Amino acid sequence: MGVIGGIDPVVTDGLVLYVDPSNQPRFYTSGSSTLKDMSGLENDITLVNYPLYGTSSNSSNAYISSDNSNTRYLTFDQNGEDNLGTVAQTGYDSYTGHRDSNFTYQLWVNTSESNASGDGRPLIGQGGGNIFSLVTLAAGKFTFRYFSGSWTNRSATTTINDGNWHNLILIYSAGTVDMYVDGNKEVDAGSGYWSNAARWQKLGHLGRNNNGGSITKSSIKFGPVKVYDRALSQAEVLQNYNALKDRFV
Repeated sequence: MGVIGGIDPVVTDGLVLYVDPSNQPRFYTSGSSTLKDMSGLENDITLVNYPLYGTSSNSSNAYISSDNSNTRYLTFDQNGEDNLGTVAQTGYDSYTGHRDSNFTYQLWVNTSESNASGDGRPLIGQGGGNIFSLVTLAAGKFTFRYFSGSWTNRSATTTINDGNWHNLILIYSAGTVDMYVDGNKEVDAGSGYWSNAARWQKLGHLGRNNNGGSITKSSIKFGPVKVYDRALSQAEVLQNYNALKDRFV
């Protein structure tokens, strides 16, 4: 098993993107428009209109913050296009959940964002066109939102808009979806249409969603972000959570 770190290190097998604002100056310089990828694959994240950089009470824990009243957000679209193609620019199918490739998204986030109707407050949104899914904050919960004749939400149970740091994980694997909050599985092996929508989830923007020209934004502090081109096991989810939780919890 590939790992990064010391005790309870971060799993690296299948890791296709790993950014962390705390890793300065090698992977991020304050005021830069890019968060450098630590996976070795150079899948950098672009910072649009200079999202705010800050540090928590633990000065070793830095974050980049999107803004719901401005145009500051983070994007995976390295070619500068607002509408992502069917296949990610990196060429990794599961980097966007394309076709039947398994994937894992893992985010450390902190928000006190108020509730919003419709698409909620986007965590992982898409870049434009007619979309069928996004990862959002709905009624204060970590939510996968998808379209099947009408919009439906599948939500975890923990309230996360409490101003504290939370670790969020969405896993797509062979037609099912699991969702974790702070190392605990809160949505177990969801299947049916919503898992089909998940497999087409495109990684577009963090803190912003563009649904056919209807743009929603959110104020969210983003810490480390990881994307895997496979489904992590429950043990690996817990390992990754334990590897960094002392910085956040």
